[in-house]
Amino acid sequence: MSFEKKFAGATVASFGSKVVTLVLNLVMIPVLTKSLGSDQAGVWLLVGQSAAFLGLLDFGLTPTISRRIAFAAGSGLAQDSCRQVADLIALGKRLFLMVGLAILIIGFPLGGLGLRSLTAGISSGPSILLIWLVICIGNALNTFNSIWGAVMVGLGHVAAFSWYSAVVQGVSLLAYLTVAALGGGLMGLACCQVGSAILLGVGGRLILSRR
Repeated sequence: MSFEKKFAGATVASFGSKVVTLVLNLVMIPVLTKSLGSDQAGVWLLVGQSAAFLGLLDFGLTPTISRRIAFAAGSGLAQDSCRQVADLIALGKRLFLMVGLAILIIGFPLGGLGLRSLTAGISSGPSILLIWLVICIGNALNTFNSIWGAVMVGLGHVAAFSWYSAVVQGVSLLAYLTVAALGGGLMGLACCQVGSAILLGVGGRLILSRR
């Protein structure tokens, strides 16, 4: 595939992803408010969007791994290049695993302390700490699985990465809407977040295995 086609595909996927996300988010807010009530909906908007903040804890790891893989893949020596890419992927897995574990180990107790005081008097079904634990597990898995996106971008599969991210995001938002409408509560939404992280990892591996 030519560079122009790859660039066009990545642009269309990125734009489409933003449009779909915007529309589904606009639909989700009234659905959450109606299904959960304003109190629980507010709690979810607080804790469910924690992944956006935790993304700052990436410390530039994703673009750095992508850049190093791109340099290694373009070095020109096939055997050495493959070995360098394999070493970088192994290193990236370890680093992302460490960051994911740090998010789980540090984020759960610190976030739990704040949530207990903020949600005092709000009925959320299962304990808010249990819900927060599930969300932290989802965030940790999501962080670890970021390695596959970094590898795809580094190897030049930008369009594939954009489409794959758009599909995962769209499926995840639809799952949130369905669970909320069916009365799954905060725990159901938290489990959807874990499922989204698993889908991110499985999809990334499948795409890379076919390229």
